[in-house]
Amino acid sequence: MSKSTYTNFHIAICRDAFQKYACAGRYPMENNGLNITEEVPPNYETWRNQMETVGAPWGWNMRPIYHTSNELKIKEKLLSEGSRLFLLSKHDKEIGFCWAYPSTLKKALGYGHDNPGMKIETFGLREEETNKGYGQYLAPRLLSRIFNNESMNLIFLETRSTNHNKVVPFYEKLGMEVINMEECLPDDLIQQDGRRLVEKLPEDLTFK
Repeated sequence: MSKSTYTNFHIAICRDAFQKYACAGRYPMENNGLNITEEVPPNYETWRNQMETVGAPWGWNMRPIYHTSNELKIKEKLLSEGSRLFLLSKHDKEIGFCWAYPSTLKKALGYGHDNPGMKIETFGLREEETNKGYGQYLAPRLLSRIFNNESMNLIFLETRSTNHNKVVPFYEKLGMEVINMEECLPDDLIQQDGRRLVEKLPEDLTFK
C-alpha cells in the first residue's frame, strides 16, 4: 500500500454564523424537486446501502470504522440518542444521505475549548449526482434541520483530500470554516487493487 499522505480537514459552523448566512440570502432557494426525509429510527441496512452506493467512489466503505466487521458498533451509534439519518432525493429518486450525531469538538482542534455539538459523520451524493448544484441546496437545509431540532450551537465534520476535489470550497461556500488541517498516513484505508487488507479490526475502533 502506498504511504503517501492525505490531508484531513476539520470544518465547523456555529449557529450564529449559519443564521447570518441564511438571513443574507446566501443559500439557494430553488429546489428542483430535491427533498430531505429522515429515517426514524435510523436503520442499519439503509445506512449500509447508502454507504455502498454513495461512499464507494470515495473509498468510504473501505475504512475500518465503516467496515462490515464493525457492524455492531455502527448499529449502536446509529441507535444512540440524538443520532439522525437523512435520506436525500430528487423527484423521489434517492441521490444521497447524511448521518449526524451528538459529539464534542475537542479544544486541541483549535476551537478555544471543548465544544459539544453535532458531528456530521457522513454527507454525500451519488457520484453521478455531483456537480449539479444539488448539494448547495440540500446542505443548508440539513444544517437548518439539525440546528432547529437540537440545543447545540455547533455543527462540525471531517473531510479529506481523497474525497471530491471541490469538497472544501463547497463547505466554505456554506459559511463553514476550516479550523484545523493535519497530514495523515492512509493507515485507515483497507483497499488495494479492490481487495480488503484488514481482516481483524482493532478492538478500540469506535465513533467519537
